[in-house]
Amino acid sequence: MTRHVGSAISVVVLTYNRRREVLRTVGRLQTAAPGVPLVVVDNAGTDGTGDALRRRFPRVRVVRAPVNLGAAGRNLGIEAAGTRYVAFCDDDVCWLPGALARAADVLDRHLDVAVLSARVLVGPAAAPDPACAPMAASPLAGEPDVGPALIGFMAGACVIRATAFRQAGGYWPPLFIGGEEALLALDLMERGWRILYAPALAAQHWPSTRRDTPQRRRLLARNALLLAWMRLPWNAALVDALGTLAALPGWAPRWAALRDALRHGLAAGARRHVMGTDVRCMLAAVRRSKRRRSVAGLTGDRQHDARDVAGAAGRRQEDVGRRELLGLGGTSVLGLLAEIRHFVGRLVGRVQGRPDRPRRHGVDADAALDQIGRQRARKRMDGPLGG
Repeated sequence: MTRHVGSAISVVVLTYNRRREVLRTVGRLQTAAPGVPLVVVDNAGTDGTGDALRRRFPRVRVVRAPVNLGAAGRNLGIEAAGTRYVAFCDDDVCWLPGALARAADVLDRHLDVAVLSARVLVGPAAAPDPACAPMAASPLAGEPDVGPALIGFMAGACVIRATAFRQAGGYWPPLFIGGEEALLALDLMERGWRILYAPALAAQHWPSTRRDTPQRRRLLARNALLLAWMRLPWNAALVDALGTLAALPGWAPRWAALRDALRHGLAAGARRHVMGTDVRCMLAAVRRSKRRRSVAGLTGDRQHDARDVAGAAGRRQEDVGRRELLGLGGTSVLGLLAEIRHFVGRLVGRVQGRPDRPRRHGVDADAALDQIGRQRARKRMDGPLGG
């Protein structure tokens, strides 16, 4: 079994200036998956990670990126691995014994599956990651012997078919990090590939204390706005952008997110390519399922786990959606466009140094967005999961 797994699958670990964590993880991986090739991508770190790895683990292949590529460093790893399947993990995540053999077997049997998203256990208590519950509850038909289909995956604990990864273009470097897997997931599905939640594949997460949380939040918001513009139809893109902005704590970070998305999108040459009907239907089905679970009082969705689940009124507001919160009623499309126009007008005015003009009619977009933000405060620290 080890020989078969080693010839079919490799492990790729991405790290940046977390030498202690990656050395511990590599040691655990060699114990959990002996004989499986291991590649570590050092994202141009400055703490001597590469040298330390070569000294302690001479059989591990270390690939040093020329600059910090963020998530796109994984693109280097998959090329260095050269196997049919690649198990990605972060430098504080370790695959548990037997997981890689099971993953290779599943991908051998289901040739249209591109990604298997693992069940992640956190810390010494091995508590399920909050992302596991919504993935397990996905309404999309998957495989009875594997798990349900998803519209996303956990970038730091997944097994990917290398041919599908290359076909979709891998991780888009301009996103850097923060929800970077969402674009790859949509591009894979657009090409007919499937993503499955595979709870039989287990990985353990030992969360590192070395995290730049404010920077990650900024990148998550910027990337969510970019993704909405790049792949969603205009009406869905507007609603998605509104939700992203509402989750930010006040207008200062909202202006910053819009400005960052606009500037970065232009500089990176972002192109709009709207998803086809099949993928949009899958997205809609997952979102309807999330709303139903919210109304039923179910929790566990990491994008909504800060919501006051004890407040029935809050759940009803989430169920009827942003349009009723904005007081748009039956003229939802026109009303939403009017709010967006006002919002963009304020942004342009600020750039040009003009003072904000008070609203003469309609709802107050500031108050409405703040209200939505209170109802939908998000803990978006590990990226979209698509469950």
